[in-house]
Amino acid sequence: MKIKGISYALIAILFLAVFVSAVTFTEVSFIKDDSVGGDENYLERPRGIVIDGDYLYVTSLIDDALSIYDVSNPEDLVFVNAIQDNSQGGSATALDRARTVFISKGYAYVVSNGDDSLSVFDISKSKKITEVGYIQDDNKGGSATALDGADTLYVTKKYAYVSSYNEDAISVIDISDPSNLIEVNVLRNGAGASAIDGSSTIRNKGKYLYVVSRATGDSLSIFEIDNKGGIVELGYIQDDNQGGNATALDGAVDVDISLSGNYAYVVSKDDDSLSIFDVSDPTNIREIGYVQDDNQGGIVTSLDGANSIIVLGNYAYVTAKDDHTFSIFDISDPTNIIELFVLRDDSVGGDAAALSIPIDFFISGDYAYITSNGDHAISVIDISGI
Repeated sequence: MKIKGISYALIAILFLAVFVSAVTFTEVSFIKDDSVGGDENYLERPRGIVIDGDYLYVTSLIDDALSIYDVSNPEDLVFVNAIQDNSQGGSATALDRARTVFISKGYAYVVSNGDDSLSVFDISKSKKITEVGYIQDDNKGGSATALDGADTLYVTKKYAYVSSYNEDAISVIDISDPSNLIEVNVLRNGAGASAIDGSSTIRNKGKYLYVVSRATGDSLSIFEIDNKGGIVELGYIQDDNQGGNATALDGAVDVDISLSGNYAYVVSKDDDSLSIFDVSDPTNIREIGYVQDDNQGGIVTSLDGANSIIVLGNYAYVTAKDDHTFSIFDISDPTNIIELFVLRDDSVGGDAAALSIPIDFFISGDYAYITSNGDHAISVIDISGI
């Protein structure tokens, strides 16, 4: 149909073009480690990041640390406190190569792949961080059997679920007593799980656990969990290079789940992609859309080395370490994913001063807080212009 000679299709295209051009992100502040001339002491190769209230928690792979910042003013991050591993002269027992942090009920849970460990810290008083317990893999003399290469974690009321890259496993840790962590269950690739070789990110939604795996897993797996530490595989999908039905899961590294629980969004660092899956039936996971970087013959410009994703409503926010970017995609139509805006680091001609090799990020209000390994920094991005 036409209105005065103009088709509805053309009107839609013109509206989208105007909307896309109106979307903008702005870096409003950043802090850098003293190793690159900054003022901070514990941000060399920052990794995991999370915000709880007015406080930001971030780990460091090189400083073997967990740090806290006051972010009540996003344009002026203020250092509060930090704890380091004992190998750095600190008071923590098992923070060597601290990776992922999760906050729950006054405790910070941190996995470290140097110490092959899960550590618990009391952060109820923000100016004081106290180690209350830890558990290590048996290769470090600990009681756990599947924490070698501990990578990411997700914490529920009673359990911490830890993915271990070197073990190709998911370890279930009872955290009901933080001072006495107990491994109560283990799922391994080929023993309870079909495709978690190189298990990476874990997410939880209701009674389901979603796990993506890189290495030769190249997969998205779904497990059902219960309140007794049980975990059962329901279904999985692999990349076509593993004989599976997915087009772009090579190097799957991160996943997020829609509010409804019907869709899973996966970014893959080797296929340089963002994929969308219908997971409404966990036993029959279906790919319904994907988009790849232009270096893979795709149509977008910001997915080279895609490595982290957060989904909010109709939008997916993605970092890509090789493109040095933070971008937003319209995912309202899963079969037609649209790149809306890309913020690039100044090392590749962009406007951001601290986005070199972005790794992880967290969104709070109108701001995204991003850890950048290349800049040894935290970059704060105003995302209100959407």
